[in-house]
Amino acid sequence: MLSFLRHTMFSLGATAFVLSFSSCHTIKKLELATITTDCIQASRQRIHNATYNTKIDFYKKHFSGLLLFKAVNDTDNRVVFVTETGFKLFDFEFTPHNFNIQYCLPPLRKKMILNIFKNDLGQLVQSDTISPLHINQKDSLITFTFARGNNRYEDYSVDSKCSRLTGIERGGKCLKQVTTKISGLTRGNFDEIDIYHRPVKLHISLKQIER
Repeated sequence: MLSFLRHTMFSLGATAFVLSFSSCHTIKKLELATITTDCIQASRQRIHNATYNTKIDFYKKHFSGLLLFKAVNDTDNRVVFVTETGFKLFDFEFTPHNFNIQYCLPPLRKKMILNIFKNDLGQLVQSDTISPLHINQKDSLITFTFARGNNRYEDYSVDSKCSRLTGIERGGKCLKQVTTKISGLTRGNFDEIDIYHRPVKLHISLKQIER
């Protein structure tokens, strides 16, 4: 009986692996020349000037406050996080080639934490101008994939109507460690954003405050 259960579990695991591997490849490849201008513009949608109610859940620690996005000019952006009591935790500047720390609370000045902020917030404000590595269509989504080196990739997905960005995934070719879900678009800024890290128990939730 034990041998049968082991064989069954192995078979199920092998089947799941094959399905997950094949699902990564069962996609329709598209050429950039066939993509509409609307789709390209939708894939480049980013936050410019907006304020978000923000919650950060990291294991059993919880933070909440306001995340302010401010476009300094056409290419540079500032992102500031202020707690509900008005205490500033960080102030970052994003440019096309640099990530500058204007201010950061000392306990947060750890390389791992700064890299998370740099990548999670940077993907929301910095738009790619280079051509994607490839473009795929799957499950009514059109996905633009960019290579970041060291077998790391970023996927930017737009809806079938090419009206808005719906999500971002970062990680390896098939397995993504960071998933960003995006809902709605008001005055050129995303309504709701949820960023999930795996296997780290980190969830960042943003909801736009209408002004």
